[in-house]
Amino acid sequence: MLTTCYRQADASGPPFLMAYRGASADHPEHSLGAYRAAFAQGARFIECDVVLTKDLVPICRHEPNIAETTDVLARRTHQPPRRAGEDEPLAVLASDLTLPEIKALRAIEPGTAASRAADASVAEDDRVATLAELLQLASAAEPAMGVALHLQSCAWHNQLPAVRQANTSFEDILLSAMQSYGYARGPYGSEEWRQRPTFMMAFEAGSLKYLAQRTDAPLTQVLGPTIPDTGETWDSATSEEGLARIRAYAGSVAVARQQLLTRPAQQAGAGAAGLVAAEVLGRMRRAGLQVLVSVFKPARVHLLPGVQSWEEEVAPLLLGTGLEGPADAAGEGAGEAEAQGGEARAVDAGVDGLFTDSPAAMARVMRALRCSYRAASKAARAGRDEL
Repeated sequence: MLTTCYRQADASGPPFLMAYRGASADHPEHSLGAYRAAFAQGARFIECDVVLTKDLVPICRHEPNIAETTDVLARRTHQPPRRAGEDEPLAVLASDLTLPEIKALRAIEPGTAASRAADASVAEDDRVATLAELLQLASAAEPAMGVALHLQSCAWHNQLPAVRQANTSFEDILLSAMQSYGYARGPYGSEEWRQRPTFMMAFEAGSLKYLAQRTDAPLTQVLGPTIPDTGETWDSATSEEGLARIRAYAGSVAVARQQLLTRPAQQAGAGAAGLVAAEVLGRMRRAGLQVLVSVFKPARVHLLPGVQSWEEEVAPLLLGTGLEGPADAAGEGAGEAEAQGGEARAVDAGVDGLFTDSPAAMARVMRALRCSYRAASKAARAGRDEL
């Protein structure tokens, strides 16, 4: 039977709606406005990349070079010399600027020029957010917003003279900041975690192994073509043996959505675009890993080839379409799905979280795919009464 909806055992549990750099479809990424909008649009988690300033303050930026994501170049009277080649983009590192210098800047969309005058005032929502500002905003929400903290360029940060002179590490600075607001204080699903939901993510395995010795908060291995500090390839890391190695220090993986979708010919249950969940998703789940998938953007240009809508990409990942495993045939969710000519998929068959730059749009897609227990129960009872 065709899987038509997924069950969510706990309204505050997975699958999680996770705002990618905040609601970054509507505001510059990692700005205060993007974070506030993510909360307003119903995101359960805010994903935050973090780098350090010259005075070792964690700020929310995707990478140390802030030339493309702030108006720093427009505000500089004298531009720094190009490092190599006339066409190489200019670099301005956050680690070369103090926090007051950073806070004078405006967050902008990558690849766009800062068109406003350099001396123009910066609206609060357009400012670069510090990690402390995000944590204050998230912890003040009711219930508290989850924070998915992405540690960027860990080894690079740990070589900064200021970090070495302070006799600390990038990981310790961020862990201390998180814990000062009650985050990163308990394992996944614990009461501490539910009060301040946390994922701490990194590409570098060594950074996660270091954190595993200092916190029992959930750790996430971000998977790309390679694990940068070990050189392990995607194929090796996602084999059964590789996933077992990851599970020894992390409880989850974060993966690009295109790696988790496939289009086999004549696959039963495939959507209109022929997409089903790739077998690697099943391996990850069998290894005991939660799976967070990135990144969903509403613009058509970001859809995979041959796909017409988000639903065609999201449904196979939430429902585990094409994967072997028991469907949840018991309970009210199953009753509703059977009424639709299908069956309900247990929540642990699919992914645990979806990163999106448009939480409001993703929330609508997820609602459409979620089983409605109350409606299912009512339909089942009505059917029995007619017999």
